[in-house]
Amino acid sequence: MKKRIGFFGIGVLVIGLLMTGCSTDGGGGGGGSGLFLSLGMASGEWFTFDDRGTPNNGSSTIAMTETVQDGMTALDLSGNVTDTFEWGHAGFGLGPDEETSEKLRNMTAISFMVWGNGLRYTIRIETSNVTDFGFFSYTFNTNQNNPVRVTIPMENFRQPTWANPAIRDQNLITNLSWQNLETNVPSRFELIIWDIQLYGLE
Repeated sequence: MKKRIGFFGIGVLVIGLLMTGCSTDGGGGGGGSGLFLSLGMASGEWFTFDDRGTPNNGSSTIAMTETVQDGMTALDLSGNVTDTFEWGHAGFGLGPDEETSEKLRNMTAISFMVWGNGLRYTIRIETSNVTDFGFFSYTFNTNQNNPVRVTIPMENFRQPTWANPAIRDQNLITNLSWQNLETNVPSRFELIIWDIQLYGLE
């Protein structure tokens, strides 16, 4: 079980609302938004999403809390991914502010610190030219005993095999998102993420 260190007094954002526009799963599922903060070099509005609500009608849940790791602002995500919906999922993401959007357009690699529950998760680069949710993505490992730094060159992001092929155009980035690996269902969702770095910037 991973440790949770130094919670802020801001409290827990328990995401129980069914909100369209906050879900990146294409189903208008459960989700929440409104937490504006910087994790390293990535700033903007952080949101959560899951498979609740129509048309998925799942029962996965996720909650997001602002916390501290290594003296830096971090996000603590916890929840349950269920198989009520065939492709059960939950996750969180960043709607970048203008300054971060510019960085995302020009980065050559991204890295972040993460502490998980030993399961694998996926980070996705969401772009407006992908309309079937087959976003460019990368799957990474977590360690339940120790935090790890994940570093991903942009060329290592790939679309899933079922997706309609698209060009990886960083000028079209709308969001960054992280979610459970769909083969890990049902499962716990447990991640702490901090110190996002974007490389290749002048």
